[in-house]
Amino acid sequence: MNIKKIKIMSYNSETGIISAPVSIDDVKQALGESSNDLATLCKSVNLNPYSKYKPVNLYNKPFVTDTLNSDKQSWSSSSRGWWLGNNSLSDQVYTINTVSSFEELSIKGAWNYNMPFGTSQSPYRLSDFIGYNTEDYSYQDPIRFSTGIRDTIYLDQTYYLRFYFGYEPINSKNTISFEDILALLSAFNKEWYPAVCIYNKTKKRMKYLSGTVPINNASVSYNDEIPDSEFIVNFKNQSINSNNGSNSLGFKSEVNDEIYIAGLLCPVGGVDDNYFYTSVTPCPINNDVTGQTIDISGYLFNKVTISTKGKPTYYTTVEVKVTNFTVNTYYGGHYYIDGNNGYIVSADKYIEFSFTLDFGTTSLVNLRANISSFGQTELDNLSIPVATDINVYAPKRYLKVSTENVILTAYATKEDAENEYGGFTTTQIPIVNKIEDYPQYKINNWNIALTLGSDRRDHDTYYEAFDFKFVGEVSGMHTLPIYKS
Repeated sequence: MNIKKIKIMSYNSETGIISAPVSIDDVKQALGESSNDLATLCKSVNLNPYSKYKPVNLYNKPFVTDTLNSDKQSWSSSSRGWWLGNNSLSDQVYTINTVSSFEELSIKGAWNYNMPFGTSQSPYRLSDFIGYNTEDYSYQDPIRFSTGIRDTIYLDQTYYLRFYFGYEPINSKNTISFEDILALLSAFNKEWYPAVCIYNKTKKRMKYLSGTVPINNASVSYNDEIPDSEFIVNFKNQSINSNNGSNSLGFKSEVNDEIYIAGLLCPVGGVDDNYFYTSVTPCPINNDVTGQTIDISGYLFNKVTISTKGKPTYYTTVEVKVTNFTVNTYYGGHYYIDGNNGYIVSADKYIEFSFTLDFGTTSLVNLRANISSFGQTELDNLSIPVATDINVYAPKRYLKVSTENVILTAYATKEDAENEYGGFTTTQIPIVNKIEDYPQYKINNWNIALTLGSDRRDHDTYYEAFDFKFVGEVSGMHTLPIYKS
């Protein structure tokens, strides 16, 4: 009987991760290379610079002494992890250059991946590939800077310059992280502060401002704004505000002026100067591992011109299909405080609902859904405050909405409601049928409805905002009716 040997690979093509024990064949498959030479593989142009674990420069270390974790694809270190490379700005896993002008920013602003080059100075190690991640996160730098500006600045608008954490990677343990970036920067300085430099090239005037709270204090929340990293700029008022206080830009900008704006990391907090303070860029990693020059215009900084007119806003109607729509009515209820006038109201029925919204191919950012509960009487309009926990930051085609997403405050007795004492939270949305102190006023048409909102899109010459048209099992323009008495 012939026994066929089956070779077990440590490279998982589904996750894109290499686990221990690693072999040359694992690395070849992960990199798409044919060579069996370790040196060739450690210098492959197919290496993913965003992988946390990959070949790095380590002086005179033919093997590493860090601890391989029990998952066999991640590492722990009691000090500086091997994956960070040597402990100097220019010789770590990435070359990090300090810059002191927009010209230097263009030439050496990007972070370049440093591969090992052999000999005892920088030996090749097969173990560097344990935990290697093939997923390309070139659009997910751990720190991002956004101006919200494309090609034109409008004098009558205010601009919010912000720093953000990167998007959450699929393989977060095996992708370079915010904490790794801070460790790399610590080779130059312990603390780093968000900063902006605004240069009016036409007027030859500049403003540099750094914040007062280091990014080192931040707890990572993927895709969210880094706390205390916002700079608010108004060119018409010549103002820039931040946690550094309210400051003057120090120059006037006019139509057709050329403006450069850069987001930077500064080793000193509270800088307020009219020149480009020595800084580093917030980790735009060069995805070209050959180290070739990349075009960073609009990448590390914005180059824009001034216009007098504000951008117009145009509306696009998004058709939202409603499916799996269910509403159930139950007997029971409590006392509530009217959100309009403070009346104590009560209900003897409540509803629970569930449905799915299908947005089709429309990509919406920061989608928000709100549930309202309201009715009318001859005395006044009434409403019950309903908090809705539905906020989707990334584009999503399907959104399930139910009473599990809402919360409101109810009271067991009228006296508790009058004293606002002993209130409790519930997801049961009441159908209000009485104003306790004015029972003679009949409540007509109690409504429960959903409305949507999302961030507008910033195009070169206009803003695109969105209206919503509901179709399918339930229909409505602007508002989706969930219940009506």
